[in-house]
Amino acid sequence: MKNVFVRLTCLLLVLIMAMSFISCTFEEEQETEAETVGTVNGGPVSKVPQDINFDGAEVNFIMPNVCKGEFVIEDPTAELDKAIVDRTLQVEERLGVKINYIVREEAESGAYQNVIRNMIMGGDSGVDIVAGNAYYTATLASEGLFYDLNTVNEKNYISSDLVWYNQSFVKNTAYKNKLYFAVGDVTLGATDRAPVIFFNEDALETWKITDDIYAKAINGEWTIEYMKTLIKDVHEELDDVEGKTKGDFYGLFFNGGSMCIDAMITAVGIDITKFNNDGSISMAWADGTAADGFEAIYNLMYNTSGVFLGTTTGGTYYGEGDVTGYYSEQAFYEKRSLFSYGMLNAAKVFALDPTLHYGILPLPKLSEDQEYRTTPQDGFTVIALPNNMGNRLELTTATLETLSEYSYKTIRPVYYERSYKLRYASSENTALLFDTIIESISYDFGTFYSNAIGNPVHKLRNKLSGEGGTPSSSLQSVTAMFTKPTNNLLGQLLQKFDEHNK
Repeated sequence: MKNVFVRLTCLLLVLIMAMSFISCTFEEEQETEAETVGTVNGGPVSKVPQDINFDGAEVNFIMPNVCKGEFVIEDPTAELDKAIVDRTLQVEERLGVKINYIVREEAESGAYQNVIRNMIMGGDSGVDIVAGNAYYTATLASEGLFYDLNTVNEKNYISSDLVWYNQSFVKNTAYKNKLYFAVGDVTLGATDRAPVIFFNEDALETWKITDDIYAKAINGEWTIEYMKTLIKDVHEELDDVEGKTKGDFYGLFFNGGSMCIDAMITAVGIDITKFNNDGSISMAWADGTAADGFEAIYNLMYNTSGVFLGTTTGGTYYGEGDVTGYYSEQAFYEKRSLFSYGMLNAAKVFALDPTLHYGILPLPKLSEDQEYRTTPQDGFTVIALPNNMGNRLELTTATLETLSEYSYKTIRPVYYERSYKLRYASSENTALLFDTIIESISYDFGTFYSNAIGNPVHKLRNKLSGEGGTPSSSLQSVTAMFTKPTNNLLGQLLQKFDEHNK
């Protein structure tokens, strides 16, 4: 009996050891599989091999001066600046490369685009990565100058489905799965330039507004109509000039140009284009509730007491001086508004005044059943790769992918958690909806490529602002006149893409 017990005990120990071995083997297989598909221990991992080393190869990253601050920091003192510098150093060490940031001084419009065009078409091997202003640079893709980031090639390490790329941009600007630009953690301007609503917490008390604005927004009740009830009749004489003038206090400062109007077009649910079931793209700017949304923006601008409308002709569109970029931001900084439109990065300025207690909200929706949406002012940064990389494909894609990965790992925690949610916050509630705002940043093919298809976004903006004519609430007055020619230009753009992708 004793021998039987010993044998059973030994057998049990063998089984335990075997199960432990199987378990370890299974876990190792799981981890290996996870590395293959892009996650390790729950975190995303790029396809760039861990043992890759380019032995000090140089990578030339060209950009206009307006994009410089996202990559080149000459005197890093702030935490975010140091993170940007650290990102470059980490990527260089990880890959064994030297990144040369080449800053061009040409204007961001035609001159810089000509530089890029001439370099790539001329076969210049001195450019590996290209950054540029979205509005102007997007058109170069139709000329076949840029590499499709989704190309299936064992030496293409770009994984556009990973978290460090904005998935709305990936999904909505790719045509037939051809993606020519990278936008995400590596392009801070795409977040910085997202229009939002700022509100003065102290002014709410002054004007006896007791609603919990944050709760309203969190519950999806932050709509244009609701905001109008808060700003109605809010006006106070401040500048001793008779009548409602730019120096007074208002319920809302609205900039009648690209920063406000373009984003509000997105916020109310107007898409310029749509993807059809067969993969084709067609105009969508008159679909669904688009006409109602367009009219709602008009009524907010012109038929709501308590609103000051900034215009270029009135000298109240851009900010005065160097403090803020737009007049609506300036008025808010000077504590002359209850609510105000501004780009998200205006919080960096507002945080400089400890007496300015403010909150940040997403753009108001047309109706409660919609999702919150905004889109960056069209000067945000995009990144592309030239189509003539040749044997530098592996080097270039590895560098861009790793820059994106380390932007997510190194810069995002500083940029999101410690900058916007702490340093740029005036109270614990300021950044309560920050994640909601980030999630609301969205893109549309027709908006992104607007400059290549006759500028439909400008046509909508100009009709609302009255630029070159009388403002109107009628969306049909635009779509009836311009849908056919815009459709023709859209068709030509898509044809160019098809020709270059043969």
